[in-house]
Amino acid sequence: MLKRKPPNDDIPCKIRLLDESEPMNIPIKRNALGEELFTRVCKELNLLENGYFGLRYVDSHQQRHWLDPLKAVGKQLKGVSPCILCFRVKYYPAEPDALQDELTRYFLFLQCRRDLLHGRLLPPNADMERLGALFIQSELGDYDASEHRDNYVSTFKLLPRQTELMERKIVEIHRTLTGKVPADVEVEFLKMVANYDSYGADPYPARDIEGNTVNLAATHRGVGAFVLGRRKELFDWAGVEKLTFDSRTLVIQVTGQQDGTQSLLRHKKVSVLSRCERTRGNGALFLKKKTVVEFKFTSREATREFWLCALEQQGFFRYPQSTEVPKAKSSHSLFRRASKFRFSGRTEREVVALNVAHDKNPSFMRTSLRTMPAVNPRLGGRAASGAVPRCSGNWWGEWG
Repeated sequence: MLKRKPPNDDIPCKIRLLDESEPMNIPIKRNALGEELFTRVCKELNLLENGYFGLRYVDSHQQRHWLDPLKAVGKQLKGVSPCILCFRVKYYPAEPDALQDELTRYFLFLQCRRDLLHGRLLPPNADMERLGALFIQSELGDYDASEHRDNYVSTFKLLPRQTELMERKIVEIHRTLTGKVPADVEVEFLKMVANYDSYGADPYPARDIEGNTVNLAATHRGVGAFVLGRRKELFDWAGVEKLTFDSRTLVIQVTGQQDGTQSLLRHKKVSVLSRCERTRGNGALFLKKKTVVEFKFTSREATREFWLCALEQQGFFRYPQSTEVPKAKSSHSLFRRASKFRFSGRTEREVVALNVAHDKNPSFMRTSLRTMPAVNPRLGGRAASGAVPRCSGNWWGEWG
């Protein structure tokens, strides 16, 4: 007879960090909540402004999940061996330069660098070389002709599909950045990338109602639909009235005008004259239209995970208080229970208010970019050695 593991047994968790430094080894009780593990990680990192981060893991079916702070660690990591979690940015702020702590901005900078190398962050071609030059300035400081000889940029993996021509242009721009310290460089970098449609996007492959391949991503703006890495539609949070799913089908109910009216996507649109409402001021009546949009995912598990992530993003960025975020549940049948959602943690406004209360700016050491593994986009965003687990998606994956 198999013996059950005692509920208080320790789970040896390995935490991979954004700078690819030595992973943390943290034992945690099976019945401890996810919040306890996350708090211990943040304490080790000396991270005070931690509301934008989370721990991510990949289950035995290769499905990605965020560790729920309100559920037992043992229950969530059941069947996961070894227990590897990745410390990652979960909520990408719309104005990253407004973050209070330099350490927080540095972690966001590292996350965006990973996103760039993994093919999730897609800058316009005109910005590529400047982003690379900012990486170099952060790492090496001011250009020095006596030290920076030949093609010194080639020793760094800065951009996907990096070429010698791009490296020469990076050298030219690097020469113009004299005087910029790492903190200044990171702020400039974050200001640039925060304007890209793919900023903060973690893509999930899906198909629209006519079978066309798209990638869906939930960000601070809303749910974006991407085709070949370009956003073709945005359902902003202000207009998303309801999110649900049934088996592999995600259903988004939106109201009002949405970005991307000339979308190349074909949707099943159902206009519903729901109710009459009075406009402010002149007392006129108008009819509110609703549109129902459906997407089909590769599996029910992927659909459920995207549904949860999207609701978390909406709750974090849309609502003033966590107590105002509504609960939600999916469709259900006679043979399948409904999935439920309840928001855990703080909203962005609560995080900002809490961060204002502390006046500490923790000290830290930056990690050399040379120590971070190069990433080959053709390998699906994994390091060339294949040793790093995929805790996030990429734009290079195919349907299947």
